Amino acid sequence: YLPGPPVTQSRTVRSTLPSIDPTYRVAENTNVLAQISKGSLVPSQAFFYTVNPASGNQADPETTVAYQVGIVHQSAAYGVGLDGYIINFNNYVATVVENGDTLFVNSGDVRYKGIEAEGHVMLGAGVTAVANASLIRATFQQSNMTSSLQHAGDTIPYAPDYTGLAGLVYAQGPWGASLLAKFVGTEFQGKNGSADDNIYRV
Repeated sequence: YLPGPPVTQSRTVRSTLPSIDPTYRVAENTNVLAQISKGSLVPSQAFFYTVNPASGNQADPETTVAYQVGIVHQSAAYGVGLDGYIINFNNYVATVVENGDTLFVNSGDVRYKGIEAEGHVMLGAGVTAVANASLIRATFQQSNMTSSLQHAGDTIPYAPDYTGLAGLVYAQGPWGASLLAKFVGTEFQGKNGSADDNIYRV
């Protein structure tokens, strides 16, 4: 059961999501690419799960502007790609507790930046080796967004410092299978991110 009395709540949000994606062929099978795009993350349904749903209905969508550049090479036998990105988030949603009720509120800005690489090699007989890896840095841009403990530059919650994947994929005729290993780096799962130190370090 959800907290609070039965209630009907509704919310409508709108956003334009423009994107520019130029690509340039520098050589046969090799392209450089760039992207500038806007994104929007609508408020979660969980925002209503409070004693006072109308208060949880005040958070605006998180909006993003993303910048990305990269290079891709693709041939019949293999493919590789490398890119870097910066994503600026506005209206970061944090939680505050008032009179025992958890409320969702807009705080400030968050920035993601990182490098990604991926590749695959055809091994034959329908088997392909695949791998990808990402280095990630996601930080609060202002202090006191979640509490007095949190400062600008702290890592945000649930943002690992790296991810990776390696394995084999099989596809031939009607059959398909995969064997993949996934790796996820350190993250902090408290609301203050790395400001919580080892208490919520995973």
